[in-house]
Amino acid sequence: NLYYLNVWQRIRRVDRSTMPSFGHQLVFSPDSRITMNRHSFIGTDMSDSQRKMRYFHNLYAVFHPVEDVVLTAGLDTGWQQARKHCKSYDFWYSPILVVSYMFNDKWSTTLRAESYVDEKGVIIRTETPNGFKTWGVSANFDRKIGEKVLWRTEIRTLKSKDPVFSRSGRSVS
Repeated sequence: NLYYLNVWQRIRRVDRSTMPSFGHQLVFSPDSRITMNRHSFIGTDMSDSQRKMRYFHNLYAVFHPVEDVVLTAGLDTGWQQARKHCKSYDFWYSPILVVSYMFNDKWSTTLRAESYVDEKGVIIRTETPNGFKTWGVSANFDRKIGEKVLWRTEIRTLKSKDPVFSRSGRSVS
């Protein structure tokens, strides 16, 4: 698939932005147990007067090593100009690993480990010395209770290099 887009993750074009954005998606499944997916975005999220070019890439693979187990591994990477007309770029990335097990057609569980590193605050601005450098793990149990209804119980922890989260009205890491 090739995409002609307004801007980065918006339905309407940013005011005073005349530049279109572009993207692609490529899906490859060599057999029923493996699917690889690649996405990209090239464009901006700003008006013409502030325009910084942004390049984003998403790659993930889904593996079914045995019938009831699904492994997903992914990596998002992005670059954005540090300033308009600048040749240096700010970089962010986010790796993820997910393991799911289906007990039967109604019950499943999933473990997830992920990280998000955006030191320059391109996507997540924190105004902290290290930017947004966070990792997390979660575990959930799912119960399918209808054709289009799923009940999820999840526990999750997130940890950051700087205090970027709020708990009881105070900043915590």
